Amino acid sequence: MKAAQHKQLSPLPAILLCSFLGATGMVNAIASTTPKMTITKPSATANSGHQNHGGHQPGTQPQPRSRRRGAGKQLILKNGEGAVVKFWAPDLSTQEVTLEGNRFTTPKSAVDNYHALVAERQSGDMKQAAIRYAYMRSRPSKESPSKLAAAQKTAFEIEPAPIPREHHRYMANKVWEFIIRFKGKPLSGIPVVLETNQGSRVEAISNDTGFVQFIIPDDFSEVKPGRRKNPPAEFSIFAEYKTESAQYETTLSAAYYVDPGHWKSKGLGAAVAGLGLVVGGFIGGIGRGNKRGNKQ
Repeated sequence: MKAAQHKQLSPLPAILLCSFLGATGMVNAIASTTPKMTITKPSATANSGHQNHGGHQPGTQPQPRSRRRGAGKQLILKNGEGAVVKFWAPDLSTQEVTLEGNRFTTPKSAVDNYHALVAERQSGDMKQAAIRYAYMRSRPSKESPSKLAAAQKTAFEIEPAPIPREHHRYMANKVWEFIIRFKGKPLSGIPVVLETNQGSRVEAISNDTGFVQFIIPDDFSEVKPGRRKNPPAEFSIFAEYKTESAQYETTLSAAYYVDPGHWKSKGLGAAVAGLGLVVGGFIGGIGRGNKRGNKQ
């Protein structure tokens, strides 16, 4: 499956622009003070703002994940009272999701690949949206994730460019790109904020083609060797846009993982050091052998 191709950007212009505006100017550009509507995992909601990377509250056990193909996923809609949630399939068909309080379970999927959860709410001239992509396992869908990402699912949205492939994931310390769109068209000059449930915050501004880049913070307080030993954290990206008739807010949320360079670099260093000892011993042995041969 081929990932969507796009022009590679440099994060330097956005960084310089943020520095020029100053922290106060950028914060003022994000005018909304209302709680952001986001779709997240139950464990991430319970631990928001805490350095608990075990994925569950202390003294409790994490909820078991279903291994059944096509099984639904349990999620939480934060600050989403009165919102309607829709489940988008890879072929762009939709169905409404039933909320139980602020919790819901995605419908079982008939096909594999990424699906989208889209929450929408309107109050007066304020229109809010929250999006999260979830990979579902079932029979092959034969659809590209880029089709779902590029589809207009709500008026104002943040598009992953591209969505990480099935066996890849958002990683800390890596550059990730997103597109800020309004009614399917890219928007330039939009202040965008990325926040993690570990307390980190990164700011940027979309360029003239709507692209924005973020390096996801490497803010895990404890890192153990091996991916499976490091549960993921959560990030959300927020932006707002105002027209003459309405105010729009949108968020995109996802899990992100520890940079594997933490243990791969150490492993490589140990391997190089070990190889150096072996090679050094081999050369030293040759040298000693030559000396003995010269004495005879």
